[in-house]
Amino acid sequence: MNARSETGYRLSLAERFVAQPARAFEYEDWHSCVRSSRDAVENAAKSVIACFGPVEKSHDPDKQLEHLLSKKAIAPVLERDIKELVRLSEPMGFKKHIQIRYGDEEAFIDPWQLFDRNSASEALETAKKSVQIAGKVYDFYTRPHDSGKPRDR
Repeated sequence: MNARSETGYRLSLAERFVAQPARAFEYEDWHSCVRSSRDAVENAAKSVIACFGPVEKSHDPDKQLEHLLSKKAIAPVLERDIKELVRLSEPMGFKKHIQIRYGDEEAFIDPWQLFDRNSASEALETAKKSVQIAGKVYDFYTRPHDSGKPRDR
């Protein structure tokens, strides 16, 4: 898969995942809301990473984003957005993935009991912001800068 294809693919996944938690929130399905939000955040971050090279098979894309920032690989105009994406994606990484799948195994709390309205609302807002940033980065790196018109994904 080439970088542009992977970037568009990951962004498409993120956009589809971000639509699901909004519906789950309406039905007060907190677990599903957090689960889909986490998936949206992970794929949003991975779509940004794909602009620069291969995406690691990891549930912690914030680490790869931090590496890109440290290498100065990101256009300066996007650095603030990528730093925000790192901040948003870090708490939605591997640890959250495990909580969503298994709950709190030490306290014997299943995933459906672990999340409430507040955690679902926070996860949904994080997902929305992450997908918005990923879309901005996608447009920046795939749009011809002279026309101002975004390319199709």
